[in-house]
Formats: sequence, structure tokens, C-alpha cells
Amino acid sequence: MKKNNTKTVTKGGTEMRDSFIFYRSFSEAIDDLPDSDQLMLYRAIKEYSINNNEIELTGMAKTCWILIKPVLTANNKRYEDGKKGGRPTKNNTEDSIIETTGYSNTETSGYFSVKPNKEDEDDKDKDVDKEDEDEDHSSSSYDYLLIKKQAKELGYYISGKQAQDFINNVNNKLLNGKHNLLDYAAERAEGNEGYFANFWKQEWLIEKFPAWREEKEAEEIRTRNKAEIEAAYNKPPAKCEKCNGEFKRQHDRMICIKCKIACDFDSITKKWIYEEDHETE
Repeated sequence: MKKNNTKTVTKGGTEMRDSFIFYRSFSEAIDDLPDSDQLMLYRAIKEYSINNNEIELTGMAKTCWILIKPVLTANNKRYEDGKKGGRPTKNNTEDSIIETTGYSNTETSGYFSVKPNKEDEDDKDKDVDKEDEDEDHSSSSYDYLLIKKQAKELGYYISGKQAQDFINNVNNKLLNGKHNLLDYAAERAEGNEGYFANFWKQEWLIEKFPAWREEKEAEEIRTRNKAEIEAAYNKPPAKCEKCNGEFKRQHDRMICIKCKIACDFDSITKKWIYEEDHETE
């Protein structure tokens, strides 16, 4: 019988892996980064997966790495458990999750879950009620179903447990009203359903939420104010209040054909003001 001459690669007495899993979601997250950041991330993934060395990153590369690292850590742990004889047998449902996503229920970060296809959404909705019956949400006074509904309206499908995570881990006042935390999460997630579902973990972003909401409210006021100014400007007086003569527009002014008095538009008061009224003011 021919002997297997394959040797285990070691470094400093520690056994190193000779392969690792690279997920499509990693590539999708990295592709939009500048080339220099992409190179750093690919090196970081390789070093951490094969040599268990963590490279210090900065900027956008570091942000991406925070999302990728938990998945690699879970894979490394399973590799180490496998060398010790494997893990206890689990049910088929969890095994199927591990085979398709690369991480178990307890280890997953959820950031790289795949957004459901449109054709699967109807089936998903049918299963929502059954799924929620199996989960205990009675500890919170806030309605987790409302969170699920708001998330769905924003284009994100989350479980009852994920909705409850928002309720349990953030100030519930942030979930109320217009421009709430879910709106903020949806804008930051940019279609990444896993990132949205776990947004409550992003403490550094939640700290910036009040400023985001304030800017959104200010932008709304500016938009409404601009619309009101345009509406008022486009409705100049038809006849002169002084002599009942008709007005004629000359550039940005209205001039009475009969008495020649002028009207100017004031954007602050959103009114057309007679020239005489300007002089008295």
C-alpha cells in the first residue's frame, strides 16, 4: 500500500490551514472599494484565514473587515473543532444553513445574508405568522409586529426575533415617528438585508442618528418652504388694490397699468408687497 506523504504545514509549532472558504458576499462588499483598500482586505482575509494573523486596517477597509471577520472566525472555529473530532450532531435545518451560508445560528453576524428573490417573497409572507408563533416576544411593551411591518415597507424582510432585537437593544423612542431609526438603517444598509437586521449592533452609527434625523427634518422644512415660496410667487395679484387697475409682469415685478405702482415679491413673508408698503417699512 502506498503511503500518503502529504505533510501538515506548521508555523512556530502551530498547524496552519492550507485552504479556506471565500464567499460571494465578501466580493460584493469589497468590489466597490478603491483598489488600495481592496488589496488590503484581500490580504487581511488570507492572513486571518490561513495563518490566523489579523492585519490592522483603517478607513473603509476597516469598516468592511468588521463585517467579514465574524464569518471567518466562525469558519476557523469549525476547522479547529473538526481537528478535535468534530462537533455534536445537529438537526438538518441548521446543517443546511451552515452549508449554504458558512456560519451557524450562534456564530452568524447576519451581515452577509442574501436578499430574497421576488418570487420567494410571497412564500415568506405566508410563513411569517407561523414563525412568530414559535417566538416569545411578551417581554416587551413595544409591538414587534410594527417593526416587521415598517421594515417590510422599507423593502427589508426580518424575523420576529430580529424585530425584537431592535426593541430590546435600542431606545424605543428612536423607533417612533417620521425619520426614525429604521429609516436610517435602511438608508445605511443600501439593500443589504443582513446589515439592516443587525443594525442595532452598530453603536457608532446609532450615535450619529440624532444628527441624521435633525438634518432630514431640516431638509424637509427647506423643501416645504421652497414649495410655498414658488407657489406664492406664481400667484401674483391680478388687480391693483389702490386703483383696481390690472397688473402686468415686468421681470420680477408686477406693475399696475393704470397707476404705475409696483409690487415686489418678498420671499421671507411669501407675499407680494406694494412699493408704497416697502417705503413705509
